[in-house]
Amino acid sequence: MSRRDISESGIFHLWKYLTHRDNLLQTMQEFTKFFYNQMVVQAPLAVDSFFLLSGLLTSYIFLVKLQKKQFRLDSFSTWFAYYVRRYLRLTPVYLFVMILLVTVLNYISEGPFWQPIDPNFCRNSWWTNLLYINNFVLQADSCMGWTWYLANDFQLYAFAPILIIALHRYKMGGVFFGILLLIFSSVFTVIITIIKGYPPAPLLTTKLQIIANLKQYWSDLYVKPYIRCGPYIVGCIVGYFLSECKRQRENRFQLTKLQWVLGWSISAILGFYSIFGLYEYTRTGDISLWYSLTYAAIGRLSFAIALGWIAFACETNHGQTMNAILGHKMFIPLSKITVFFCVYGCALLLSLAMEVPVAHIDKLIFGPGGGGSQRLPSTARSNTGTSDKSGEQHQLQDFEDEGAETKKESTELNKLLILVSICSLFNDPNPKSSMRDAIGKQYVNDRAAYDATAREWTQKYAM
Repeated sequence: MSRRDISESGIFHLWKYLTHRDNLLQTMQEFTKFFYNQMVVQAPLAVDSFFLLSGLLTSYIFLVKLQKKQFRLDSFSTWFAYYVRRYLRLTPVYLFVMILLVTVLNYISEGPFWQPIDPNFCRNSWWTNLLYINNFVLQADSCMGWTWYLANDFQLYAFAPILIIALHRYKMGGVFFGILLLIFSSVFTVIITIIKGYPPAPLLTTKLQIIANLKQYWSDLYVKPYIRCGPYIVGCIVGYFLSECKRQRENRFQLTKLQWVLGWSISAILGFYSIFGLYEYTRTGDISLWYSLTYAAIGRLSFAIALGWIAFACETNHGQTMNAILGHKMFIPLSKITVFFCVYGCALLLSLAMEVPVAHIDKLIFGPGGGGSQRLPSTARSNTGTSDKSGEQHQLQDFEDEGAETKKESTELNKLLILVSICSLFNDPNPKSSMRDAIGKQYVNDRAAYDATAREWTQKYAM
């Protein structure tokens, strides 16, 4: 949860600098000269953390449901629920905000720096927003330009099952497929950067003429899903590995000391490179062609890999210190405050008027556990799986539900280990081999004796 809070804070920090300065030009020229300010200058990277989180949650929840046979890939209800629920969760509030901005907002203030949404833009392009294609169609007349994120996330979510199913069926073959997609995205970014002569990243520099050229960069690179897909794909792959660790938790995943050191070292190097690697460029405005192309190809990807490792290591108990910091209780209040609440005071009203009714309709249509699940007697409660930023609360709740279920199953595993110990002692009071080996042999060779012993000694000692 705290990683999301930190990302939101970075975005807020940057935009406060850009939109609340009366000496903006001077700030833009002087601000980038200080090394530590790169953490603010590189705030656009924070958006990639949301793509990473969205891909991770989508992949993890999808794969866990497949493993538990809670839905089938050949079922129409599975895919109907997958796409329709995602659309219904986001669009009503999205539409309400659009109407509010192009009507009421135009009349609540005025002045030379007041730039409300041009209602003419939304009259022409509102439908592209509702179809989540506003990052491709009518970009010059874009309605609420910042909603490019929602369009990207919906598009990535729509195509995510291709990669997730490959991961489910082909395991490491699916990982290789994901790596190929990352390579294609990076190559495509480099090609467009060369042809159009774009900078390596949309950053503030001391040369203001570079900033003036970023408008076209925005429409050609910044808002395109085939450019922004890198962190999402990394998230899907991390989600796959986490789901495998969950499935095989009886053989607890454990890194060697060398793997642990290499993982954290590479993560630190990639994270540092992605944030501070363009310091000389932002300070002087000059950069070599090859360095520019290298960063354009792997800069964002490096940041995503660094975050992906942190997520994986913390969830598999290989990052206790980092997990203690990011999981500290001080982040709990921050995790409850969404972007919408921070910016508008009407969050509660809008939530009660729009989000809650839609959530109830969602449950009426698909049930409390989501559509597409095979309602078998032994099947656990199905959870939802969306991947938009607005639906992150739902996804995070799903992830927490999985965690609660894991704890419950871990308790059952502890009971089983107690039983194993008791039964092993029963078979051999002074076992030379491990207790697990003894009970394992009995389980394989004489299942009836194993069951009888288990019942007897469970009633006698374990209950």
